[in-house]
Amino acid sequence: MSKFIKHFAILLVIVAGLWVPALARKEKRVIVVPRPCVLQGQSLVPGTYVAEFDESQEGKLVILDGRKEIAKADYHLESLKNPAEGDTLEFTNQDGTRRIVRVNFKGLAKGLRFE
Repeated sequence: MSKFIKHFAILLVIVAGLWVPALARKEKRVIVVPRPCVLQGQSLVPGTYVAEFDESQEGKLVILDGRKEIAKADYHLESLKNPAEGDTLEFTNQDGTRRIVRVNFKGLAKGLRFE
């Protein structure tokens, strides 16, 4: 009986270890980049992309063109007064370079802020 309990406990630890990463709330949203810009030093050309991120915690935003990763950027979550009414990109234009500083996604009460 003791051997059975030991094996069951090991199996439980393995299953829990595999299941925890699945709890991460990865979001995939379509974003449209309307003009050439830079996201943390990575150039983006105008186009439609898929943005993958975790809306519940700070981390990395991954920009995909089909299955190809074209940019990855660290973000901080920033609370909004109201949930975003639409998907928006906010830019700054320092030194003549248009940089993405925040991305808001429709329905989310937090924006993704980039340094």
